[in-house]
Amino acid sequence: MVTITLHTGRGKMRRLQIILLVVALLGSGSAWARLGGAGTQFLAIGAGARSVAMGSAVSALTGDLESIYWNPAGIASIEGTALGFTHTELYADMSLEDVAMAMPAMDGVFGISGRAFLSGSMEETTEEMPDGTGETFNANAFAFTLTYARAMTDKFSAGASFRFVHETLAAVSARNWAFDLGGTYIVGFRNLRLGFAIVNFGPDMMLQGDALEGTWGDPEWGETQTGDVPVMLQAEAYPMPMTFRAGVAYDLFSGEAGILTALVDGFHPVDQAEAMGIGFQYSYGDRYYLRAGHNTINNMEWAAGGGVLVPTGDSEMSIDYCYQNHEFLDGVHRIAIGFLPG
Repeated sequence: MVTITLHTGRGKMRRLQIILLVVALLGSGSAWARLGGAGTQFLAIGAGARSVAMGSAVSALTGDLESIYWNPAGIASIEGTALGFTHTELYADMSLEDVAMAMPAMDGVFGISGRAFLSGSMEETTEEMPDGTGETFNANAFAFTLTYARAMTDKFSAGASFRFVHETLAAVSARNWAFDLGGTYIVGFRNLRLGFAIVNFGPDMMLQGDALEGTWGDPEWGETQTGDVPVMLQAEAYPMPMTFRAGVAYDLFSGEAGILTALVDGFHPVDQAEAMGIGFQYSYGDRYYLRAGHNTINNMEWAAGGGVLVPTGDSEMSIDYCYQNHEFLDGVHRIAIGFLPG
């Protein structure tokens, strides 16, 4: 057997704060130095219509189900069962589906979420048949996340998530795990909130599958050799799209005319330069919302959207929309529907 390697690419409270800080510092050390080449990029695509419309600058938001993706500590203040769905229309007929649920339990809040990136059918081509072989394939990816968050004091909350990831590319696939850690702190002045999180922290992934096995005489693999020699290609491991983010949320004004909140986040992805997101949300009567924001992560630019809360008996239904502009590709549309405790 010949192996070929391809290069592809204050007590408890104080102790908890120290642990979270150490993890964050570790994330900014050796692992953070591996710039470039992170895989599972579907995990780096923003989740939710509300959050993305505010420039993804939502690390400090609390009480929002979408925090399962951005900062697990954010769900700690959810007081009843919440359920949400988001459909994202991406470019080239690709789509992203998100579903999440959270409910109070065990002195905190448990959350569970699922994500599916669906490529749709793509036509197979080869060097000999550049117009297509008549066969199709897909490149789908899935993630399932379990989250727990708890209010440690009346101001500080902490949360953690464990995530299982599975992605496929034609006849090869990869599986992995990752976790998130985060915290939020309510300062108490004009509803000033702070937040930080490290997400998608996990080991490297590697593609495996029958498509990597063959013989040296296979013309698709290169030169023909006398006699078939069994070989196996070994894909190089690639890192998860780990990101550290920290931010603030601040009510610029709050009164009968509504509430205008400003949000600012700093992002440090493992495979991109540091970036900043800024967002605004105007709410009127706790029912109607307008949002706008900007960031440059993944070549995204400005985003805008709105939403409404509709009473439905003992609960409320949220309907939100977001449009996000892309520097090079078509814009991205998101629509989200949620069911929240009344």
